Amino acid sequence: IVRKKHSVFTFPVEDIAYMEKDLRKICIHMRCRKKRTENSDKSYEYLHMEFYGRFSQVMPYLDNRFMCCHRSYIINMDHIVWMSGCEIFVGDNISIHMGRDTYRRARKMFSDYLNEKYPEKTLKNAKFFL
Repeated sequence: IVRKKHSVFTFPVEDIAYMEKDLRKICIHMRCRKKRTENSDKSYEYLHMEFYGRFSQVMPYLDNRFMCCHRSYIINMDHIVWMSGCEIFVGDNISIHMGRDTYRRARKMFSDYLNEKYPEKTLKNAKFFL
C-alpha cells in the first residue's frame, strides 16, 4: 500500500521488479501485463511510481525474494534475468550497475536465494551458473 497525497495505491508485491532511491524519493518499478496488439510482441511493460520515504520503512513489508544489496536499490530476485560483469539485468533491457564488492554480495545473495528456492537443483556445484 502506498499513500501519495490524497490517494492510496495498492499493487501485488510480486509485480515489483525493483525499487530505486534518490535522495528522499523512492521509485517503485513494476512489471505489468500489457495488452497484446498486432504491432507489439512484448507482453509486459514497466511502470513506475514515486513517493517520499526510506528503505527502512519499506523493508519490513517485503519478503525474502527482495535483496537490499546496495544503498540505492532493492531488487526482486524473481525478476533478475542475468548477472554479468558488475551489472544486474532486470526485465527488458534494464541494467543496474554496482561496484565490485556490492556485486559480489548481490551475487552471493542471489545464489543463496536460488539454492533455497530450488533445493532439488545442484546450483551450489554449478560453476557455470554464477
